[in-house]
Amino acid sequence: MNYEGERFLLKLYKDLDKSSEVKHADKKSNKNSGNKFELLRKYFDRLERQEKIFDGDHLEMEKYLKNRYYDKYVIKKADIPDSYWKFQQKIAFERGYGHIEYTSNMKSKEARILIKEQKKSLEKWIDYLMKENTTYPMWTRYWAFQGMLKLGRYDKEKHAYSKRSKETVTPFIDINPEALALTIGTVQNYYEGKEVDDSELVKLIESGNFGKIYAYNMWNLLESEKQNNKNKIDTDQGIWQIFKKGDAKKLVKLLEGKGTGWCIVGESVAKEYLNRGNMHIYFTKDKKDNYTIPRVCIRQEDGLIAEVRGIEKDQNLEAEMNDITDKKLDEFKDKKEYKKKAHDMKILTEIYNKYESKQSLTDSDYRFIYTDVQGFGWCEDPRLDELRSHYPITDEKFAFEVVKHNYKSLKYMSEELKNNKDIIFEAARNNCYILEYDSEYVSNKMKSDKELLDRLKNDKKFMIQAAGSLIGLQYASDAIKSDKDVVLAAVQRNGRSLRYASDDLKNDKDVVLAAISQYGGALSYVGDELLKNDKEVVLIATRKDPSTLREVSDEFRNDKEIVLNILKNNSDAFGDWLQYVGPNLRGDKELMIKMAKKYYHAALYASDELKKDKDFMLAAVKKYGPMLQYASDELKKDKEVVLAAVRQYGGALLYANDELKKDKEVVLAALSTGADHIRFVDPELQNDEDVIKASKLR
Repeated sequence: MNYEGERFLLKLYKDLDKSSEVKHADKKSNKNSGNKFELLRKYFDRLERQEKIFDGDHLEMEKYLKNRYYDKYVIKKADIPDSYWKFQQKIAFERGYGHIEYTSNMKSKEARILIKEQKKSLEKWIDYLMKENTTYPMWTRYWAFQGMLKLGRYDKEKHAYSKRSKETVTPFIDINPEALALTIGTVQNYYEGKEVDDSELVKLIESGNFGKIYAYNMWNLLESEKQNNKNKIDTDQGIWQIFKKGDAKKLVKLLEGKGTGWCIVGESVAKEYLNRGNMHIYFTKDKKDNYTIPRVCIRQEDGLIAEVRGIEKDQNLEAEMNDITDKKLDEFKDKKEYKKKAHDMKILTEIYNKYESKQSLTDSDYRFIYTDVQGFGWCEDPRLDELRSHYPITDEKFAFEVVKHNYKSLKYMSEELKNNKDIIFEAARNNCYILEYDSEYVSNKMKSDKELLDRLKNDKKFMIQAAGSLIGLQYASDAIKSDKDVVLAAVQRNGRSLRYASDDLKNDKDVVLAAISQYGGALSYVGDELLKNDKEVVLIATRKDPSTLREVSDEFRNDKEIVLNILKNNSDAFGDWLQYVGPNLRGDKELMIKMAKKYYHAALYASDELKKDKDFMLAAVKKYGPMLQYASDELKKDKEVVLAAVRQYGGALLYANDELKKDKEVVLAALSTGADHIRFVDPELQNDEDVIKASKLR
């Protein structure tokens, strides 16, 4: 048997065969082995069985497995370093807000956001490796996943990743499907004895460093993209090809190795997009006169143009592709919006050509580059920065005119204008984010200027558009905190802003409903008058965030309508909010049976009387067998209840009465869900021929 993959991993992780995960997989197998390569093979076999969960309809179990990954790899609140909070304090200080101490509550809320973002980014890797690319051998996916866990940010200048630690607060790295496919593919080929014709890459493969190999392929893709841009052949003699649902494999094959940077080089992504709508891709000729060079992609969703991508930096269109794309857009019913972008790109190209050929710009040219120029890429066209830097704003009147619609123009003004408080005030009234700590448009001196900040904090127009941002209602004047228009604007964007509203507005129903509709947790800031007496407020808040049930009075916790409202609208399979349900309802048989059919751990929160009720416990164990542990001793003797539990999960046999552990029908039902459950079977029955046969079948 070929163990090259296992040898490769043991070279990198010398004690991998001694890890608890591998030992556990060996223990679960029918035959223990001292061969370290076979130990790893068993472990990967176990991972492949988990893969079937991700590939099927076992949504609850999939969520359970993902939560195990989150628990192991996602940062914990306690691991967020003090340096992070000190950095946040430094940022606030540099904005002119003085020395702000992060309270325990503030840290908890921000920690939840950091953790959520890490979970989302980790889930993408789990799904990609366990759902979308299951043709790769498991050892290569294990290697890629473990390598990814060690990577921090990608440095484009060094072509390398920084190191990640358990204290890293940023999300896990983005997936580049093309780079990942090259990374896994070349490593697999090398260790399967196939030739890899890149000596530098071979050295990296032999080192086994995923981060270096992945970074190398990322860099090569970028270089390939640049080379494609240099080899512009017959750009006006290309052809448009349309790709529809079912064409994912064909599309991926045509884009493979072309360095477009488009995410649709991954088949699963291409398939997903094509399920939403058609793609129109423009190909030009290669050196062999074949139409193989992709230059433009127009993607549709529900019959409308969703995006247009080129192969320039940030997926902008190349200059020579503007007219070609513009003509194609005439075929689409929503062409007007995109025609505007094509028009802007055409004018910008003409102006940029003048600049490169050292021709003088007209007044209209000069004004155009400071308008809201729209393009097809994700970011602003880089030519604008170059033009604006060469033709800065020196006229005060023009500066006032421009900042009302283009705050970015501040970057290109003379030093005198950049420090003009009236200009900054006007710009900030139209875009509050120019005062953020990382903004390049306003100097730190101006960001912390007390006179300017006080003026802004008392300006209603500024606060209406700034109140939901990091600038926040928190720093507004008392008069602004009492202004209903401002507070409404704030809570509609960020319900948490209710915390800083005046006491009167915390009891204003319009404001409160807007806040809790955006963020259910805002209920913790609602004034006592509404919190204690207004059922509508409680209904909306708890529907949005069931955990806010902990904030309300005992009367509302015991209100069946409120609890049923949560039950109807909450999709969480674990139901952590059940712990806040009032004691009167925990004994409501009708309600708790509904809970048990939906949530795994409902029996944990049921009253003692219901734990003796057969109907309720049947519903609970049918949802999740291990809930048998909460059943009364009498029901643990009830064969019907125990059978229902072990059929759902054989391990529930652990909680059954000893007599039923001897019952052959019960035992065989338990073993049908997993051979390892034989350890809970009565020793006298473990040698039964049928029992032995059933355990081996698994």
